[in-house]
Order: sequence, then structure tokens, then C-alpha cells
Amino acid sequence: MSNCRKSVICVLLLIFPQGCSKWAARPANVPSSAAHVADVFVDCSVDERPRANRCTVYKDGSGDIIVSGFFELSSSGSEAMNKELTYAAFDGTRIWLQDARYLRPTSLFEYAVSDATSRQLAFAGSAATNCGRVAINQKPNNASQCVQKAYGARKPFYVSYDQRGGGPGYTLGLAGDAKGNLYFVDFAYEGWPPQPSTEATLSEDRRVRFGPCPQPQALFPGRNGELTCISQTE
Repeated sequence: MSNCRKSVICVLLLIFPQGCSKWAARPANVPSSAAHVADVFVDCSVDERPRANRCTVYKDGSGDIIVSGFFELSSSGSEAMNKELTYAAFDGTRIWLQDARYLRPTSLFEYAVSDATSRQLAFAGSAATNCGRVAINQKPNNASQCVQKAYGARKPFYVSYDQRGGGPGYTLGLAGDAKGNLYFVDFAYEGWPPQPSTEATLSEDRRVRFGPCPQPQALFPGRNGELTCISQTE
């Protein structure tokens, strides 16, 4: 193994000390095939049709799913074989292997957006109506009707719409407060590029992009039936 790879592994184990982690009870929903790595459980299998690994990462303790979807081996564009699936760490985005390569997401079925939800609640208030999170294959009608009703009555609300494209995990979010102000809160699993400070603020990890909607504020229908505060004709 090269000195470069050894150095990467040492750094990862300092940040995510899997080798020294204490034994953790396995939550009931976490399969026996999942390996305990620091503060998560990782379960990957080989799926030859999309030439990728089907992986799920679970929270230690609760068993909540952090991310689930297809991942591919770094620098290969294909799946890792079973014998290569020895995990070193999960950095919040990628699954690192013991040989200092990593699995990166290509298509996600499920991923947590708790940081974005916290930002929405900061804008809308803890008593805001949760109009839901619309998955890619779901129709947005009910969620959008909820938003329109709350916004029309000047009641606080928040809503999220998962999107195709824009990376392996991309979610558009809206929040409204009791004064009728609208805010966008968008999530990108692999992080947003730098944003002009006049247009948006980025969270520290660059996954959440947020700010007040452009003036004059209004709701507009999006490409997939979701609601947005940015006109699609602009």
C-alpha cells in the first residue's frame, strides 16, 4: 500500500476511530449484515445491473437511515466487490474503505435533511404547519395545497420537494412565517458551490442554501408540480 494511502487511512481513523469504538447495541431495524463503523452502521451489497453498490447507512443507537442508495467506487465508475467492502469511516457523504478508496453516491433513494428542516423551522417557527416532504415518485398535490392554504391565511408553514437531477440528493424547500414572508431552504447532499452573498447563505457544511425569496414575493408552480418562490419564466 502506498505511503499516501496509509496517510489517508491514519487521518480517517483519527477523525472516525472505528478501530477503538466501543461495542454498540444493534437497533432492531438494522440488518445483521451491517457493519458497525464509529457512530454508524454500514450495509453495502453488490448490484451488477447498475454497476454500483447498494448501500444504507444507519444511525448508531436509533437505527434511523442517514442515507440509502447506489454508490460507486472512487476512480472506477463501477461497484466494489464483496471482498473490497471493508469499511473505515463514513464522513457524512462518502463511505471510506480500509484501503483509502471510497464509495460515492450516484443515485439516492432516501437521505436525511434534518439540517434543512431546522433552518425552515428557524424561519417559520416551531408551531408551523408541516406540509410534508414529497419524494421523487410522489405527487406534490397535497403538499402544495397545504402550502397555498397556509400562505393564503398568513399561517406559518414549511415544505420540501425531492428533485431529479442536481446531484445524487437534491431537495427544494420553502418556509413561510406568520407575516407572509417566504424563504427558500434548499438541500444538496454533496454540497452547493460557493454562492454570491447577495443571493443565498450557505450552511457551514455547504449542504443547505437558504435566504429570503426574491421581491415581490409570491408562489409559482415548478416544473414538476412543486411550489417555488422563483418564477420559472425569469
